[in-house]
Amino acid sequence: MKLGNYLCISALVLTVLTLSSCGKKHNEEIDGFAAPGTENDRVTVTLYGIQPLLHFEEAVENKFPNIDLVQYLYTGDYAECEFTARIKSGDTCDIMMAKAGRIALLDTTESLMDLSTMSFPANYTKNALPQNERGEIYFVPGPLSFNAYIYNKTLFEEHGWEVPESFEEYLALCRQIDDSGIRGCEFPLGHANMPMYVFCVRLAMDYMTTVEGQTWYEDFLAGRASSQEPLEDTLDVYSRMMDEGIIRVEDLSLSSEERLELLRNRQLAMTTAEINTIKALNEEGTDEFAFYPQYGVADNQGWLLSLGYYFGAGKYLEQPENMAKREAVMDILEFISTDEGQNLLIEDNIGMVSTVKGAVIPADKVFDGIRRAVMQGNYVMRPVLGSLIPVLQPELTSYIRGDISKKEIMQHCREVMEGKVKEEVSIGIAAENFDILETAQLKADTMREVLGTDVALMGVSEAGGFDPVQGVLSKLYAGTIGEQDVKRIAQRNDTVPVYCWTAQVKGEKLLEILDYGAYSEKEREAEETEHFHPYAVAGMKVRYERNARIGARIAEAAMVDGSAIEPDKSYSVAYLEGVLEPEQVSEPKRTGRLLTEVLTEKIKAEGCVKPGSVSIYYTFDIKE
Repeated sequence: MKLGNYLCISALVLTVLTLSSCGKKHNEEIDGFAAPGTENDRVTVTLYGIQPLLHFEEAVENKFPNIDLVQYLYTGDYAECEFTARIKSGDTCDIMMAKAGRIALLDTTESLMDLSTMSFPANYTKNALPQNERGEIYFVPGPLSFNAYIYNKTLFEEHGWEVPESFEEYLALCRQIDDSGIRGCEFPLGHANMPMYVFCVRLAMDYMTTVEGQTWYEDFLAGRASSQEPLEDTLDVYSRMMDEGIIRVEDLSLSSEERLELLRNRQLAMTTAEINTIKALNEEGTDEFAFYPQYGVADNQGWLLSLGYYFGAGKYLEQPENMAKREAVMDILEFISTDEGQNLLIEDNIGMVSTVKGAVIPADKVFDGIRRAVMQGNYVMRPVLGSLIPVLQPELTSYIRGDISKKEIMQHCREVMEGKVKEEVSIGIAAENFDILETAQLKADTMREVLGTDVALMGVSEAGGFDPVQGVLSKLYAGTIGEQDVKRIAQRNDTVPVYCWTAQVKGEKLLEILDYGAYSEKEREAEETEHFHPYAVAGMKVRYERNARIGARIAEAAMVDGSAIEPDKSYSVAYLEGVLEPEQVSEPKRTGRLLTEVLTEKIKAEGCVKPGSVSIYYTFDIKE
């Protein structure tokens, strides 16, 4: 039996329909996405800043035929902010996946299940399993991944350079390589979080490798730390790296992609990265790249930064009505605790070494330079200095530029640690949670209103990792709205500001644009979309035929006032840079206004924002 249903575009595409949160059943409308006709035991995996787990997903669905594993992929640079926002708002999926380090940022006792009573945590090696002082376990680990120095081994052999075995030797090697005309070591400081990331890595190497340092960090997270010595000493090392030319002002514009290009072109000899970077370099060229460990200033053992991903389960699964779903989630978490599950995750490039008992380090020679450190357990997590991020993230950048002194930074850190600093200034309030479509609609409505156009278009991200050009899978949550919240929902890449454009488009062409739908960067290059991705639209009301062919997807369309779309009439359209091609429009104009600016302007003006009515409707068939 087929039923024609007209639903708000919250039901964007079938892959999106399966998104879930907060313990609702999948046959309800969830997060703005209606899911008619889906199975009850679907499990959603939320991923932050990494590629989909394709091998793992296929294996899960083969092993557990009653489970449909749907991945919810955040691909932006604001992963820590996004993770924090989701946990604080209670917006957890069935399985939450978090990067190492972020799991210490927040109290997850109200949002995630305590897994300590389950049997599968016993499958892990003790030092890989995060367990608090009460014995509670809220995350279980995937395979370990390590951040270490990667270097061009071929280039080293050609020049006779020796791999360093201490921090002092590392500094001397950087000078030696710099003198040859090749950059010794460089970090992609163009990303807003990278200056602080490098700082935290140094703190890890010099303090987290000691019992005293671990105690200080635990006290810091609990709000008890009073000593600033670890921070001051780390900033001294940071300053020395600046003096040695390892950290430079010009690096503040360098992106990760540009750094990779320098490595490929032999313009850069060393950097720090994970396994996916070194694999890509070794697969793409003829030079061989290898790992070597990092060193503390006074410790020559050789250490690795422990990364990788951890998996937790939504606390709402404890509710009796969610028993079937809870069992499915536990099946998946138990599968992760097996050699098979760990190896599948390694195949998906989110780790390097299995964390289950009895696992062996792969024979791949890429591990040779760090094999000893792995076998000895010489790895530590990067400390995440949550309360100091508002100070250190911008001020370390200013410090590199020479605009602020060490004394000023330490004073500001002291004020935070003593509780003398107010929280981030609010620019407004969200009256309630927005879902993904409502967040996209807010952005479209804001562009149309602030820029004064007839229409505004906004691509909408989807489950499974689809991000349209300039799109990001992020939501606005109820409560105070800060600058980071605006950035989080407005742009994916923190090194590329997102500008608003306006243009003139004939009515006939506008309908063609809507009929074709949004596309990702990958799809644009391929000149073909995998499936239909409808736009969120401001200034119009549109009903789509989801399963229709191109050219027949617009069932109804009108301006928001009810007037018809006139084929030969010119309409002003607002969109984000790169969303529309020059040949699709006339009189394209870069406004000079950033999306973050227009959103901030609107939120400040209104004081309080709430989800509005969406302007797109969607027709699809359900088979029963």
